[in-house]
Amino acid sequence: MNKTYSRKKTGSIALIFLGLLISVSIFWEKTFILIYDGFFLICAIIMLIMGFWGLMTPLVRINRTTVEFKLSLFTTKTLDLKRIHEIGYDKNKQILKFDSFEFKLKYMNGDCHKGFINDLKVLREQM
Repeated sequence: MNKTYSRKKTGSIALIFLGLLISVSIFWEKTFILIYDGFFLICAIIMLIMGFWGLMTPLVRINRTTVEFKLSLFTTKTLDLKRIHEIGYDKNKQILKFDSFEFKLKYMNGDCHKGFINDLKVLREQM
């Protein structure tokens, strides 16, 4: 079973919009001050990269034996399902609790919550 679950798109779209807005405002002015505008240009480029990365990269990828969480551009958490002793679910807080890791479902698309939890149950039963 190889499945991917997408993240919410609002944060990524907001980052792209803000990065474009900053870029346009920098080049709209006729003067370019390297120290001031250079800093904002670097911030805008980082926002654009993070926004497009968030749109293109799935939040969770499930393989037969592993679950991979891509939380940010540089943060990836991979869990081996064979080594996990317990998986808990808090409905009120929308948190999945693994042995040493907590995953907040609020970052995942709302349509994917139940499917993700059911797929985890199926994989745990197969092991």
